[in-house]
Amino acid sequence: MTLISPLSVIGYANVFLIAASILYILHFWLEISILGVCATGLTLIGATGILLYIGLQILASPNNNQHYLNSNTNSIFLFSDLTSVIALFCAITLVIYLIMEWWYNTRSTGAFVIPIVAIALFPHVSAPAYLQPIWQEIIRISTELEVIIGLLLF
Repeated sequence: MTLISPLSVIGYANVFLIAASILYILHFWLEISILGVCATGLTLIGATGILLYIGLQILASPNNNQHYLNSNTNSIFLFSDLTSVIALFCAITLVIYLIMEWWYNTRSTGAFVIPIVAIALFPHVSAPAYLQPIWQEIIRISTELEVIIGLLLF
Protein backbone atom coordinates (compact mmCIF):
# COMPACT_ATOMS: atom_id res chain seq x y z
CA MET A 1 0.00 0.00 0.00
CA THR A 2 1.38 3.37 -0.97
CA LEU A 3 0.69 6.51 0.98
CA ILE A 4 0.73 8.73 -2.06
CA SER A 5 0.16 7.95 -5.72
CA PRO A 6 2.94 8.85 -8.14
CA LEU A 7 0.41 10.46 -10.49
CA SER A 8 -0.91 12.69 -7.71
CA VAL A 9 2.66 13.81 -7.01
CA ILE A 10 3.15 14.78 -10.64
CA GLY A 11 -0.24 16.55 -10.55
CA TYR A 12 0.78 18.68 -7.57
CA ALA A 13 4.14 19.40 -9.20
CA ASN A 14 2.32 20.60 -12.31
CA VAL A 15 0.15 22.96 -10.23
CA PHE A 16 3.32 24.55 -8.84
CA LEU A 17 4.80 24.82 -12.33
CA ILE A 18 1.67 26.49 -13.70
CA ALA A 19 1.77 29.01 -10.84
CA ALA A 20 5.49 29.55 -11.48
CA SER A 21 4.76 30.11 -15.19
CA ILE A 22 2.27 32.84 -14.35
CA LEU A 23 4.69 34.49 -11.94
CA TYR A 24 7.59 34.30 -14.41
CA ILE A 25 5.46 35.93 -17.11
CA LEU A 26 4.36 38.67 -14.69
CA HIS A 27 7.98 39.14 -13.61
CA PHE A 28 9.02 39.44 -17.26
CA TRP A 29 6.40 42.10 -17.99
CA LEU A 30 6.31 44.04 -14.71
CA GLU A 31 9.96 43.57 -13.65
CA ILE A 32 9.06 43.17 -9.96
CA SER A 33 11.85 41.20 -8.30
CA ILE A 34 9.73 39.48 -5.62
CA LEU A 35 7.66 37.83 -8.36
CA GLY A 36 10.83 36.29 -9.80
CA VAL A 37 11.95 35.04 -6.39
CA CYS A 38 8.55 33.43 -5.74
CA ALA A 39 8.54 31.92 -9.24
CA THR A 40 11.98 30.39 -8.64
CA GLY A 41 10.77 28.88 -5.37
CA LEU A 42 7.68 27.40 -7.02
CA THR A 43 9.84 26.02 -9.83
CA LEU A 44 12.13 24.40 -7.28
CA ILE A 45 9.13 22.82 -5.54
CA GLY A 46 7.78 21.61 -8.90
CA ALA A 47 11.14 20.12 -9.87
CA THR A 48 11.33 18.39 -6.49
CA GLY A 49 7.86 16.93 -7.07
CA ILE A 50 8.84 15.58 -10.47
CA LEU A 51 12.03 14.07 -9.03
CA LEU A 52 9.90 12.54 -6.25
CA TYR A 53 7.66 11.02 -8.94
CA ILE A 54 10.72 9.49 -10.60
CA GLY A 55 11.85 8.14 -7.22
CA LEU A 56 8.42 6.64 -6.56
CA GLN A 57 8.53 4.98 -9.98
CA ILE A 58 11.87 3.41 -9.05
CA LEU A 59 10.51 2.23 -5.68
CA ALA A 60 7.41 0.80 -7.38
CA SER A 61 9.52 -1.57 -9.44
CA PRO A 62 8.70 -5.23 -8.71
CA ASN A 63 12.21 -6.00 -7.53
CA ASN A 64 13.84 -3.18 -5.57
CA ASN A 65 17.26 -4.75 -6.01
CA GLN A 66 17.01 -4.28 -9.78
CA HIS A 67 15.94 -0.69 -10.34
CA TYR A 68 15.79 -1.05 -14.09
CA LEU A 69 12.57 -3.08 -14.13
CA ASN A 70 9.33 -1.27 -14.93
CA SER A 71 6.27 -2.54 -13.06
CA ASN A 72 3.84 -1.54 -15.82
CA THR A 73 5.44 -3.16 -18.84
CA ASN A 74 7.95 -5.62 -17.31
CA SER A 75 10.60 -4.30 -19.68
CA ILE A 76 14.25 -3.88 -18.85
CA PHE A 77 13.94 -0.09 -18.97
CA LEU A 78 12.43 1.90 -16.13
CA PHE A 79 11.23 4.77 -18.29
CA SER A 80 9.37 2.87 -20.97
CA ASP A 81 5.97 4.60 -20.73
CA LEU A 82 5.24 8.10 -22.00
CA THR A 83 4.49 9.67 -18.61
CA SER A 84 7.83 8.57 -17.16
CA VAL A 85 9.78 9.75 -20.20
CA ILE A 86 8.09 13.16 -20.17
CA ALA A 87 8.62 13.47 -16.42
CA LEU A 88 12.31 12.68 -16.87
CA PHE A 89 12.57 15.23 -19.70
CA CYS A 90 10.83 17.87 -17.57
CA ALA A 91 13.03 17.14 -14.55
CA ILE A 92 16.22 17.45 -16.60
CA THR A 93 14.95 20.64 -18.24
CA LEU A 94 14.03 22.20 -14.89
CA VAL A 95 17.35 21.30 -13.27
CA ILE A 96 19.29 22.75 -16.22
CA TYR A 97 17.12 25.88 -16.16
CA LEU A 98 17.58 26.40 -12.41
CA ILE A 99 21.36 26.02 -12.76
CA MET A 100 21.38 28.52 -15.63
CA GLU A 101 19.22 30.92 -13.64
CA TRP A 102 21.64 30.75 -10.72
CA TRP A 103 24.75 30.93 -12.94
CA TYR A 104 23.66 33.86 -15.12
CA ASN A 105 21.57 35.56 -12.40
CA THR A 106 18.61 36.19 -14.70
CA ARG A 107 15.01 35.06 -14.53
CA SER A 108 13.68 36.35 -17.84
CA THR A 109 14.06 33.02 -19.63
CA GLY A 110 11.73 31.42 -17.09
CA ALA A 111 8.82 33.08 -18.86
CA PHE A 112 9.60 30.87 -21.86
CA VAL A 113 11.01 27.65 -20.36
CA ILE A 114 8.63 26.96 -17.46
CA PRO A 115 5.35 27.26 -19.46
CA ILE A 116 6.72 24.77 -22.01
CA VAL A 117 7.50 22.30 -19.21
CA ALA A 118 4.08 22.81 -17.60
CA ILE A 119 2.29 22.32 -20.93
CA ALA A 120 4.32 19.19 -21.68
CA LEU A 121 3.43 17.73 -18.29
CA PHE A 122 -0.25 18.75 -18.29
CA PRO A 123 -1.80 15.92 -20.38
CA HIS A 124 -0.21 13.28 -18.14
CA VAL A 125 -1.89 14.38 -14.91
CA SER A 126 -4.74 12.18 -13.66
CA ALA A 127 -8.24 13.41 -12.85
CA PRO A 128 -11.12 12.17 -10.66
CA ALA A 129 -13.49 9.65 -12.25
CA TYR A 130 -16.43 12.07 -12.52
CA LEU A 131 -14.28 14.46 -14.59
CA GLN A 132 -12.93 11.83 -16.98
CA PRO A 133 -14.98 12.78 -20.11
CA ILE A 134 -14.28 16.49 -19.69
CA TRP A 135 -10.66 15.79 -18.77
CA GLN A 136 -10.14 13.67 -21.89
CA GLU A 137 -11.49 16.49 -24.04
CA ILE A 138 -9.21 19.00 -22.32
CA ILE A 139 -6.24 16.68 -22.87
CA ARG A 140 -7.14 16.28 -26.54
CA ILE A 141 -7.44 20.03 -27.06
CA SER A 142 -4.25 20.78 -25.11
CA THR A 143 -2.31 18.19 -27.11
CA GLU A 144 -3.50 19.74 -30.35
CA LEU A 145 -2.56 23.19 -29.05
CA GLU A 146 0.91 21.92 -28.12
CA VAL A 147 1.46 20.82 -31.70
CA ILE A 148 0.16 24.10 -33.13
CA ILE A 149 2.25 26.22 -30.70
CA GLY A 150 5.32 24.10 -31.44
CA LEU A 151 4.86 24.57 -35.17
CA LEU A 152 4.31 28.31 -34.78
CA LEU A 153 7.43 28.71 -32.63
CA PHE A 154 9.63 27.11 -35.25
